[in-house]
Amino acid sequence: MAKGKNDLILRDRMQFTFTGDDIPTLYGRVDLSDYVSIPKSEGLKIKEIRFQVRDPTLANVGSFNQLLLNPGATTTAAGAAFLKMYTTTTAYETAQDVGIGSPNVINVVEHQHYITLAQESAVNVGGNQLVSYFEYGVPDLHPDGFPVVTDLLIG
Repeated sequence: MAKGKNDLILRDRMQFTFTGDDIPTLYGRVDLSDYVSIPKSEGLKIKEIRFQVRDPTLANVGSFNQLLLNPGATTTAAGAAFLKMYTTTTAYETAQDVGIGSPNVINVVEHQHYITLAQESAVNVGGNQLVSYFEYGVPDLHPDGFPVVTDLLIG
């Protein structure tokens, strides 16, 4: 999307630490107090939000390994792992309540990793790995932009 004359580009960096287990919903806050006023009902129209997921522990690259379940995992054990990120103006208690139709949700991004098994003669002979990425962006969910008069929450 091209930057218009009155457009403002904001960048923010947040860091969340993940373990190998399920974690509760985490939030980071993007402070927009310099640009919005709740008493005056003055705000911004959000046109686009992008996420770049990084892994700072990977030497030289910091790239995010999309094999969420277990990087380097074999296909001898079935499993699944998921990472959901979203922007909202409402704090949801759990990410399972957040979807493209949820109130005040601006965008949703999901990373999914599945390992399925192939069975022959009741003996595991391997399987497949599937990595999926879904992005429901601001232009998809709110084509005219999403008006905000509060801070943004990144979950």
